[in-house]
Amino acid sequence: MTALFAVEIRRFLARRLMRVLALLIVAGILVAGTIVFFRSSKTQTTPEVRAVVLEDGSVSCLSEDFGGGGSIPRGQTPEEFCESLTPTFQNDRRFHLTSLREAWLGLGANLIIVAWLLGASFAGAEWHTGAMTTLLTWEPRRTRVFFLKLAACVVMVYLGAIFFELLLGGALLPAAIFRGSTAGADAEWLRDSAGVIARVGLACSVGGAIGFSLASLGRNTAASLGIGFGYLLVVENLIRGLRPQWAGWLLGDNVAAFVEGSPESVLTAGRSLAETGLTIGSYAAVAAILAWMFFRQRDVT
Repeated sequence: MTALFAVEIRRFLARRLMRVLALLIVAGILVAGTIVFFRSSKTQTTPEVRAVVLEDGSVSCLSEDFGGGGSIPRGQTPEEFCESLTPTFQNDRRFHLTSLREAWLGLGANLIIVAWLLGASFAGAEWHTGAMTTLLTWEPRRTRVFFLKLAACVVMVYLGAIFFELLLGGALLPAAIFRGSTAGADAEWLRDSAGVIARVGLACSVGGAIGFSLASLGRNTAASLGIGFGYLLVVENLIRGLRPQWAGWLLGDNVAAFVEGSPESVLTAGRSLAETGLTIGSYAAVAAILAWMFFRQRDVT
């Protein structure tokens, strides 16, 4: 079993699609880190404000970055009044290390889609090239083959998601240290960040497992992608519009609430973080069981 699992890991890593997507993600992360570094600055500037007195006696404070104003307090000139507003509109060009959470969540949403694609391709390509038929000639135990392939996909997708999230953090760290701020990055923030990264990895594993299972059912990569995107873009939106009380059970809403780490989220009808995790895990388990049942019974031709 260990030898077969190692073979499946190597097969997953050897796929051209996996390598191309990995290179694109790495390149995108490095470019983003470079752009953020050079666009960041430790200095905070206060925009110049022009005070305009309106016909009703109020003042409009105008600048390139904001517009505001109001009634002039007694004893202040229009210029003094507008200057008193400008500290709340400071142009802060620093990159704050604590904003990495939003960056990780943004990357995580894209990684889940990539994981679904990789899982679908890993199963679909086996049928398309005839490799599955060849494999079953020397390893006829279908249950073992199916679940080891699924495990290899889930493990590699999880580790890949963790790697890319950490790479993004490393790419943005210089901007925070040299041209930004690390204020607020304490032990509590570190625990929260670790939770975000771990949940992104788990959500990617679920996406990869569902993509793999649907492709195994349809024996085609396109079948998995078509079913997946059709469900997420069409079916879920129809349910939200026609049966909003069911929205708390939708896969997309539960994945979003789970990755965000929001307990008692309105997206999931007030269920806890653990419950949303079990919900999306159940979707993956049902898809895997159905795929396994069909794989065990159907002819390989």
